[in-house]
Amino acid sequence: MHQKTITTLIHFSFVFLGYFSLSSQSNLAVTELEVNKVYEPLSLSKEAVQSAKELKDLNKIFKPSDVKQYISLEITTLEGGQIVQNKSKDGILSIDQKRQLINADDGSKIYVDLLYMPDNNLTHNDPKRFDFSFIVHPDYSANFPGGENALREYFDESVLSQLSDSTFTGYDLAAITFSIDEEGGISDPKIFWSSNQEKVDQLLLQAVCDMPKWSPARYANNTKTKESHALTVGNHQNCALNMLNLRRE
Repeated sequence: MHQKTITTLIHFSFVFLGYFSLSSQSNLAVTELEVNKVYEPLSLSKEAVQSAKELKDLNKIFKPSDVKQYISLEITTLEGGQIVQNKSKDGILSIDQKRQLINADDGSKIYVDLLYMPDNNLTHNDPKRFDFSFIVHPDYSANFPGGENALREYFDESVLSQLSDSTFTGYDLAAITFSIDEEGGISDPKIFWSSNQEKVDQLLLQAVCDMPKWSPARYANNTKTKESHALTVGNHQNCALNMLNLRRE
């Protein structure tokens, strides 16, 4: 394998996002390397939760127009480790429900259960249920020791310098998912999407496993929480990337 010319670009958002682009005259395909946070299927910022007034503020999929009559809206949270439940009779959050959302234990799941009569043209309607759960984003995401420049240098040395110009071609992509636990350690490393090259997959997996401890994600009260990330290498136009909830920018 040989060294190649590397052009590095870095983007930032609320969560650290590293982006590395490689190109060579001998290969027209572009190889990118990114490290992104993997979000829960449904997660909200603390600001969004605190300002929520209606059910639709907690889940954009919900359509009030589908409801003919509300039966009950129940929200279940943990507060001080104890289960708290409050009900309202429509899609508007009650004062108690707003309070319990704000006071929910950091990092705990919040459960929402709506029972309603659907608005349709059927002669006979049965009650329907719209239920889901979500978590609140931590105030501070996990960080690699030394910051984004150190992370870039780490992957320059451990991954990019080990790849040839022909490693990834066309729409080839590899993805390794992993978590940063409450102590900052690397946990649950997995090959999410194979490059179909065993040596490359193992190189990426080993690079993830060998990373030093990060500063863990945490809430404003210093409660630390586990956070999921993904290392992706190859052509990021590959549709497999849509299977990861990365919210890339």
